[in-house]
Amino acid sequence: MGACLASFIWFFSLGYGVKILAFYMKNPKFFQFIDFLTAFIMLFVAYSLMRYLLYFSAF
Repeated sequence: MGACLASFIWFFSLGYGVKILAFYMKNPKFFQFIDFLTAFIMLFVAYSLMRYLLYFSAF
C-alpha cells in the first residue's frame, strides 16, 4: 500500500513540476544550470567515495 501511495505521489508531483517548470525550460541557461548541478552532485559523490575508500583501505 505504501509503495503504491509513494508511486502515485511521485508521478503526480513530477507531472505538476514539469507544468510549473515549463516556462523556465524555454531558456538554455536553465539547462546549463541543471548540467552544472548534476556535475556538482556527481563530483561530490565521487569525492565521498574516494574519501571512504582511502579511510578504510588503511585498516
